[in-house]
Amino acid sequence: YAVKVNWGDGKEDLSTQAVAGTFDTKHTYDKPGIYRVTVKATDADGNSAFMQVIAVVNGDIANAAANLDKAPTA
Repeated sequence: YAVKVNWGDGKEDLSTQAVAGTFDTKHTYDKPGIYRVTVKATDADGNSAFMQVIAVVNGDIANAAANLDKAPTA
């Protein structure tokens, strides 16, 4: 499986998993805010599934809601 994580701050991670199941990943944001995070998994046959969550990073987020207006890139 190929697992691509778009962290919503312009950074992405791509990893591979030998078998289906859980996986761990970590990311550190440079600024507080609200970020749309998408995770897309693709198998060897090209079948894909994705999920989307919101990450809230502590701090002053007065203008951070504008991040949610951006279209996700999966």
